[in-house]
Amino acid sequence: MGSSDGIQIVFDWLKVVYNRGSGKFFNKPLVIKGCKMLIKMGELLKRCLTLEDVFSVFAQYGGEFFPQSVGGLYIFHPETGLSDLVAQWGKGLTKQMVFTFEDCSAIRQNSPCIEVVQPEEVRCEHVRMAMEEGGFNPYICAPLNYQGEVLGLLHLRFESADALKEHVNLAVVLADLLSLVMINMRLREQLELQTVIDPLTGLFNRRYLLETINRNIFHPERREYPVSVLKIDIDGFRTINDQYGFAAGDAILRSVGEFLKGHVRGSDIACRYGGEEFVIILPGLPQEAALKRVEWLRTEVKKLRVRYQGNQLPALTFSIGVALFPQNGSNMTDVLKSANTAMLNAKLQGYDQYALAD
Repeated sequence: MGSSDGIQIVFDWLKVVYNRGSGKFFNKPLVIKGCKMLIKMGELLKRCLTLEDVFSVFAQYGGEFFPQSVGGLYIFHPETGLSDLVAQWGKGLTKQMVFTFEDCSAIRQNSPCIEVVQPEEVRCEHVRMAMEEGGFNPYICAPLNYQGEVLGLLHLRFESADALKEHVNLAVVLADLLSLVMINMRLREQLELQTVIDPLTGLFNRRYLLETINRNIFHPERREYPVSVLKIDIDGFRTINDQYGFAAGDAILRSVGEFLKGHVRGSDIACRYGGEEFVIILPGLPQEAALKRVEWLRTEVKKLRVRYQGNQLPALTFSIGVALFPQNGSNMTDVLKSANTAMLNAKLQGYDQYALAD
């Protein structure tokens, strides 16, 4: 499909939206310009990997879509309902101005858009707050919604009422487009997360360990940056399975997953490697600090209590192998092999032991 075909398709779509509820069509040159910019922005949006990338692209194009305006894109955090300014152009909007979706009349009224051209018409509390600091400008509020969920708000302020009226329907179009982009990005992130998370323990899985971590942490250019790797095996796990059943074993694995999540730093990465084996990546931790962490984990896991069907399951201990990058390997595979050999050596010493890779 050529660029002229693309412009025609977007133009036809915009024509429908522009006529929605208005009974008339706004000036054709402006809409054609909007079509061309939408196609250009759409090409960039297709390359976005994160929502932050999406917001950056929109910040780049916002001023072109809405000249003679100050504008910003806000997203709302569902856990707090508070706004966050994620893209802006022009001067006048600040990240310090935090509000909730209840402060916006367009969201409260479940309206696709509101336009206000006179100060006495203002019903939005977040605009009242801005008026106290910088006076009034005609403005548009176009909520971002998806199936009843409030995602965000496109807020635009114009120099004149005429400039505002030319851009009302384009604001609705872009709010709809951004809503779809945000939802699609969220779904993609959720699907990607499902492929790298172990469903039983909630830890990262082996795939994430071997692909993502190997690429981002065990990089040849980071040879001066120490990384410690712990290979952990739950002692006596098969005996627990045989005596109490596989469901009891699953209860143990879930508890160990929660235990490890609560006993790593924000920069550490805990993974379920398979079966009753786990791996912890400790970026920036040299050998001495890693061994202190090992001793702490061995002490703390003995305090873990797991009950299953009213029964107290046996206390747990770990056998741990410790390997270092780059001393024990130049890549993830080699370092893991060294850590695994060290873990097997620890088991040969009996339960609740650790060993260093040679």
